[in-house]
Amino acid sequence: MRGNALADPTVVGLLQPFMVTFWYGHPDDDPPAELLPYLRPGPDVRLAGGRSNVKALVMDADGTVVDAFDSMPDRARQGPFHESMPAWFEERLSMAREKLGIAPGKGSPRPLELPEAPKGERGIRVFVRLKDPGMPAYYAPVVEVATPTEADWKTMDHPDKARAVDASALKSAFKFMYPPGVMERQDKRTMIAWGVKDAEGTLTLSPAGSKGPERYALLKGKVRLTDEGPDGFSYEGDFEAVLTYAADKPEAVSLRGTYLAEYPRKDPKSDRPRRMPLVVAIESVP
Repeated sequence: MRGNALADPTVVGLLQPFMVTFWYGHPDDDPPAELLPYLRPGPDVRLAGGRSNVKALVMDADGTVVDAFDSMPDRARQGPFHESMPAWFEERLSMAREKLGIAPGKGSPRPLELPEAPKGERGIRVFVRLKDPGMPAYYAPVVEVATPTEADWKTMDHPDKARAVDASALKSAFKFMYPPGVMERQDKRTMIAWGVKDAEGTLTLSPAGSKGPERYALLKGKVRLTDEGPDGFSYEGDFEAVLTYAADKPEAVSLRGTYLAEYPRKDPKSDRPRRMPLVVAIESVP
């Protein structure tokens, strides 16, 4: 889940018996009209009110809302995001479990499992984080898996000498390289974030020596990413990756690299954008 306390393994364990969803709005507002037909508050459950404009709603298997609470603890209990937010959700979800007659104990953390490429395909695992000091939730990495085509991989065959590679060859990976949870870059009707639409730039693929049975190449250059929004919003960064090859075959065996960009965010107090480090790491899988 992109940049959310619900990604904490212990919280995930507590979530397993029921469903949690969210709605956004002024704290005193009722839920949006289009949601009301689907919400059946149980006894003593109040959907409006509170401190936060983001409400967490806990529903049982029949869709009855058994609990509704602010998505953030009150200021007196707020500390480092990675500590206070999971602790808040652990407490509230344990209370919801009691209402459902489920043992409230600690969640059972699931083992960490990174996403893999579909069976039989070569993929690229993408790790994305935004270093926004005002929203530490974005520091939590988001992990996605891209699946370049065989034609895309072919453009990265071992080079005898330096040659140009269009950035579009890695578009399947670049499309995930946008920050988690940046609310101003989303469709206002669906509330779905705009992903990356275009990856533009010319990369240089150069031989980088060998060691034992392996050869290497360096792929690097500047890449501009444009998202799916209607206003041509874009940002540029430096891409660099090391590719590994067998000594006697041209096909890339593995790829590891980084994309480092400055992502412009709206400053709520001025019209000037704030530029924040967008940090991406990639690795081929399997």
